[in-house]
Amino acid sequence: MTDPRLPPNFAHLMADDVPNMDTEECPSLPDTNNMDDYQNWVGTMMGKTADGPRTAYLSLKGCGEAGEFAEKIGKLERDQGITEWDQIPPDNVKALAKELGDRLWYIAASARKLGLTLSMIALMNVLKLTDRKERDVLDGSGDDR
Repeated sequence: MTDPRLPPNFAHLMADDVPNMDTEECPSLPDTNNMDDYQNWVGTMMGKTADGPRTAYLSLKGCGEAGEFAEKIGKLERDQGITEWDQIPPDNVKALAKELGDRLWYIAASARKLGLTLSMIALMNVLKLTDRKERDVLDGSGDDR
């Protein structure tokens, strides 16, 4: 039986990795439908180095996770000729999902250290991209286009 917290279309990705627990049995688990709740949980999972004052640790480790994701994509193209998202086999999707989770952890931790919530960042991004779409500059370049 898969964990009821997983959306039905994603249950196959993590079925072997998610313990069969409900939130009542383990109340310390975050509500992953609420990214701010997830971010607060990330704060409880930060070791001494990650929770320290240095900006480089979270930044560089986050880049490393992005590199691991890119490396897996590159190997799919090199070794299997996969160049389209919908060609990626389920086992590879699962591995990529884990890398995205690691990236999300570092993003949430970095935002937390800056005093920002993930919902604030998402709103800022929605407003920025909506403005760019309205001005027909989504495909342009530059931060302030």
